[in-house]
Amino acid sequence: MLLLRFKFGRDRRAGADLARLLEEPLRAVLSEASESLVVPVPVSSGTLKKRGFNQVEEVLTACSVSYTGLLERTGDKRHQVALGAEERAALVHGQYSVREDARKVLSGRQVVLVDDVLTTGSTMGEAARVLREAGAARVTGIAFFRESLF
Repeated sequence: MLLLRFKFGRDRRAGADLARLLEEPLRAVLSEASESLVVPVPVSSGTLKKRGFNQVEEVLTACSVSYTGLLERTGDKRHQVALGAEERAALVHGQYSVREDARKVLSGRQVVLVDDVLTTGSTMGEAARVLREAGAARVTGIAFFRESLF
């Protein structure tokens, strides 16, 4: 419920509460990957304009986790909430790219890719593919929550 209020209701207090709940487990997971680059999954420019923030970046910042925005969302497709696995995969294909100025930083590095919700893994898979193609040695994905379509 906190995530929905934060993400879709633009309730920044819900975001702060969410960060307090996630801080300890997030830090524990990231401590195991201390030399890795932390990269949040970006939102589309339309979503950023409408919402005013990227919910993953907000939580990472509130938890004092350093991150780097190596990825860009190149498309402004519709939300995935009502879509099945195949539709989600098709929707996100080609939607992410690595910033040109970030390729040198990424080369040979370990990356922890962070998203808010993992449903089918389509977003995480597509973003990880792009990071690996741009030179990341390894990409590990984590999400704040897991949602099932079943």
